[in-house]
Amino acid sequence: MAISMVAIAYVPYSKLIHIPLGFVNILLRKRGPVGVPSTIDFEDESLESYGKNQLKELSWKELFDTDACMRCGRCVRSCPANLSGKSLNPKQIIQNIRTLMEDKEKSPEAEQPLIGKAATEDDIWACTTCRSCEQQCPVFIDHIDKIIEMRRYLTLMESKFPHEAQCMFRSLETNSNPWGIGWNTRHDFLQSCGVKTIEENPQAEYLYFPGCYGCYDTRNQKVSAALVKLLQAAGIDFVTLGNNEKCCGDPARRLGNEYLFVTQATENIEIMKKHGVKKIITQCPHCYNTFKNEYPALGGDFEVIHHTELLASLVMSGKLQIKNKFDQTITYHDSCYLGRYHQIYKQPRNLLKAAGFKLKEMKHTRKKSLCCGAGGGRMWLEENHGERINEMRTKEALAIHPDLIGTACPYCLTMLDDGVAACKARKKVKVLDIAEILAEAI
Repeated sequence: MAISMVAIAYVPYSKLIHIPLGFVNILLRKRGPVGVPSTIDFEDESLESYGKNQLKELSWKELFDTDACMRCGRCVRSCPANLSGKSLNPKQIIQNIRTLMEDKEKSPEAEQPLIGKAATEDDIWACTTCRSCEQQCPVFIDHIDKIIEMRRYLTLMESKFPHEAQCMFRSLETNSNPWGIGWNTRHDFLQSCGVKTIEENPQAEYLYFPGCYGCYDTRNQKVSAALVKLLQAAGIDFVTLGNNEKCCGDPARRLGNEYLFVTQATENIEIMKKHGVKKIITQCPHCYNTFKNEYPALGGDFEVIHHTELLASLVMSGKLQIKNKFDQTITYHDSCYLGRYHQIYKQPRNLLKAAGFKLKEMKHTRKKSLCCGAGGGRMWLEENHGERINEMRTKEALAIHPDLIGTACPYCLTMLDDGVAACKARKKVKVLDIAEILAEAI
């Protein structure tokens, strides 16, 4: 009895407390879509600041996460930023917040900022929002939401963000794409592929949203052309928004510029509703995630389908007939925003197998896939510390000696293509989107 009473008294002050608290945190975890940042009501005049930089601004659940943390380190061992030699440590951020809580209990009047105490600015901007840390966490702690809130504070309240992001923000504001290319040329390439705008065919079943990369980037224009070819071959009735299309807003939101995201998203939603859009096809997982999970909060409810989902269903139904089989080996890179965020793992692999490829998996695959390094707005920022994440991932792919590397995301395609070039393996291995592969197969 004495031992039992001592043990009961000891539990709250030991690591054993994580056993009951972890179980409670699992029960209280977020339900539904993952990775959806909280919305900010910019018309609410009572808001004193945007984002979070004070302990009192965190919700009770965000504080409870720090008590539930088991300090097991799974999040650190799966973080691509940490693995590539950067200072970001998801576990330490959670533990630092817990330390601030303990300090606050000792000195209630003291106010210590989260930025600088819980996480440095380098930590905050190093995150790719891949959510690998959360995927591996046994008690469902939300690391990324806290980082996004601190990014919002830095961007919206202090205008402190990497200088590369400033150019990107300005380009989005003026031309609705990250490069600042003239907005009135957005539809030029797709027009050359024979794609009509929604004004020319208002009764079309699908709206095809190629995204900024699909419209402007030379490498990814080939993916757009391949997808258009496949949709036309399958008899799919689709159109685009033409020059009225704007960036979905994902880069701005992930870098903390919530106001710019709301502006871009609202304009897209208004034009889509004006034309009665119901179904959207996108080749970018970031656009896919934004339309499907984040636009509904702003009044944009659409049926969204990623091109790998649609192509898999078209092949299965026989609308697309594979005529050419590939006698080659391929490894497939799982996009974080397609895999971890939406659990789309089977469709891309089924398409590759249907095309005759021998599929070889990398060391980190599916739920444990390693990020390409471009998520969370990192596509537009430089890597100044440690190894480049895209090169680290490319080396992992090249280690299994594939003939091809398959992707289903414009960010991943760009990053891995650059990685192959950096590893001087471009003559041996090609990086192709699944749409390009399937277009050759038919």
